[in-house]
Parts: sequence; structure tokens; C-alpha cells
Amino acid sequence: MSIIGNKKLNQKGLTLIEVMITLVVLSIISLGLIAMMTNSLIVMYKYGETTEETLTSQENIEVQLGQEVTNPTDAETFTFNGVTVTISGKEVTDGKIKVFIPE
Repeated sequence: MSIIGNKKLNQKGLTLIEVMITLVVLSIISLGLIAMMTNSLIVMYKYGETTEETLTSQENIEVQLGQEVTNPTDAETFTFNGVTVTISGKEVTDGKIKVFIPE
């Protein structure tokens, strides 16, 4: 190793400022990843609840559909090209889900 004045050439290692800059960059990257993971967990929780509600509603509707229809009192009316058609059947609802089973 050669020395010029009081300075050494070919120094090995990192200066304090290089270490600090590296820590700042890693901190910014880490904060971004943590925010992204937190948001993902919130979304997963929200859609997990929605899935549970949907499955519960589906089970309730299937139970109601399994019951025998002796007197269908519900009817749906449709109009196509000026022709009105009324279909009698059974309407089953559970929360936001509505199912109509024609007779």
C-alpha cells in the first residue's frame, strides 16, 4: 500500500456516510413493503368475511329450496317485444341474494 502525505490509497471498508445512506435506503424500502403487507392483510380479512357471508346465505337458500313447494305464491313477470309472460314459482331470499325457482 502506498502513502501520499497522510492519506492512504486503496482503502478498504465503508465510510460512515456510506453506511448511513445505505440504512436510509433500506429503511425506505422496508417501510414500503410493510405498508403493502398491511394493506394486503386488511383486504384478505375483508374478503374473507364476504366469503363467509356468501357461503352462509347459500346454505340457507339451499335449505329453503329443499323444502317442498305445495302452493307457489310467488310470480315473476317478464316482457319481451311487447309480450308479457308471468311465471309462477318460489322465491327464496337470504340477505342480498334472491333466487327464483319456476314451478
